[in-house]
Amino acid sequence: MRVMTTTATRADPVMSEIVDKRGIYYTTILSHAMSSDGRHMICGLKRGKLALFDIQSIIKQNADFDTKSLDGQDVEALEPLRRPQHIVDTSSPVYSVATFPTNKSEFVFGGKGQLQGWFIRDNKLAKDWSITLSSNTCMVNTIAATDERIFTGCGDHQIYGFDAESHKQIHRLNEHKDYVNCIQLSADGHMLYSGGEDGAVLVWDLRCGQKSVSQIYPHRTGDLSRPTYGKWIGALTLATNNWLICGGGPHLAVWHLNTMSYSTKFDAQSTANVVVAHNDYYISGGSDSSLHFWELNGELKSTIPTSASDVFSISAHHYKDSEFGIKELITGAGMSYKVDICANWKYKDFELLVY
Repeated sequence: MRVMTTTATRADPVMSEIVDKRGIYYTTILSHAMSSDGRHMICGLKRGKLALFDIQSIIKQNADFDTKSLDGQDVEALEPLRRPQHIVDTSSPVYSVATFPTNKSEFVFGGKGQLQGWFIRDNKLAKDWSITLSSNTCMVNTIAATDERIFTGCGDHQIYGFDAESHKQIHRLNEHKDYVNCIQLSADGHMLYSGGEDGAVLVWDLRCGQKSVSQIYPHRTGDLSRPTYGKWIGALTLATNNWLICGGGPHLAVWHLNTMSYSTKFDAQSTANVVVAHNDYYISGGSDSSLHFWELNGELKSTIPTSASDVFSISAHHYKDSEFGIKELITGAGMSYKVDICANWKYKDFELLVY
């Protein structure tokens, strides 16, 4: 039966189109990132695709970010502008995407057992290099990159570090007991912070060998623990003045890095898959289909509903000049074929379509 269905689909263009259209409703964007100059955005799809958006053109075509006043015909005419500029197939699901902090518009994505570097040339994605991990079945769940090094948190419980130029492995950190879900580098590149399915947040001084120097276990703090959701850590980011925010099954909370003590709880009812720091806010997303904007003192400033039933990825970019006509661009993606676009922290402006 399966062979007959596949043959019919290939032979019948109409049926093939129907299958493709149905497929968009099962699309999951596991990770996405803005280029360092804010001109492009790349989305990594679970079904093994990279989608490139020309953000500069989209913003210029939608200068006021408002389609409510347009009639149906105008909205339909604008829809193609909100689709990818280029889509490429990859050899595996795309679990993570990151940007090198340069002006080269270079991205790195993590798949199953591999890392790949991509450039943007003529508004298209072009593959530049590839790194094969020791296990070809290992999922690269998260990436942190600098100009000098690339770190990956993987499904084999390991964190691998590679030289960004030679692509040789230079670090292997192996204290996690389960999937590594999130990692973050300090601004100077000396410290690495990681969160895993095992409930641990580990602090690594990359100048001092391959052993963690501090550990945090949020599920062991009564005020943060939520046994119903588990102990896993899915979200982690650095805040100002030696503060770290992390959570997942346990509540998102602020921890002081000098004392490794818990300070403030972010009182959301949902689990947290991602949190990012942007200007004076900390933006989280998870199982309640929303973006939450927090202050460091735990005050919730706003909540924006999204198209995704689960939010897996958030990206935020600040524009230094007025070339784009906006100051901020905040995007959220997850279990949906749509990427939600916000030009501020109060409401959603429009959506991009990943098909």
